[in-house]
Amino acid sequence: MAAEEASGGSVSLSPGPAAQMTSVAGPNAAGAVHAQRMAQQAMQSAPPEVSQEFTSQAMSGASRVIGNAAQEVRIFVESNPYSVTALSFIGGLVLALVSFVNLLNIFSIIAPLKYILQIYQLLFGLIICLIDGPGNRLPTLRAKVIGYASFLHTNTSRALFYMFIACIEGEQAGIFRQLVAWYFAAIAVGHLVLTWAKPRNLAQQDSRQQGLVSEGP
Repeated sequence: MAAEEASGGSVSLSPGPAAQMTSVAGPNAAGAVHAQRMAQQAMQSAPPEVSQEFTSQAMSGASRVIGNAAQEVRIFVESNPYSVTALSFIGGLVLALVSFVNLLNIFSIIAPLKYILQIYQLLFGLIICLIDGPGNRLPTLRAKVIGYASFLHTNTSRALFYMFIACIEGEQAGIFRQLVAWYFAAIAVGHLVLTWAKPRNLAQQDSRQQGLVSEGP
């Protein structure tokens, strides 16, 4: 019994399984921490280069998309020049109607300058409708308007005029007025495209005529 108690009360100084696992896991944990630190350092050094590359790719992709869209718009406007005139007529009609409705608001007289601005916008809308509308309707009035508004004879002057209307509409409150502003801005761009396309078409016609003359007897 004494021997058993002595043997049972003895303490083993050899490392147990838990200590062995701790000693084995220690180097592995240290290696994992070191690897994590290295990965963090790599991530900290990589983002500037990666972000620059991503930004350059995004900008190049956006430029290609914008270039393709501009090319499609130019081709459409050159192929359908009367579509720009039709859009101008619709824009003038909308501008005249909106300005007329705002003039019916009696309380807007409290701000007389804004009220007078609505009168000008109504006149602008009517002028656009007469110039870009059907030529067989009200020909006498249309001729008088064209005579007085001689600054609207060219596409360049029309583009500037429509951009001016877009800026005025952009200062008005309301989402609908903002949409009208961007609509007129798009019409101005369309007239600028026609301005650029017309000399190009004339040059092509001249070259074709010269070719026909050179091929003649």
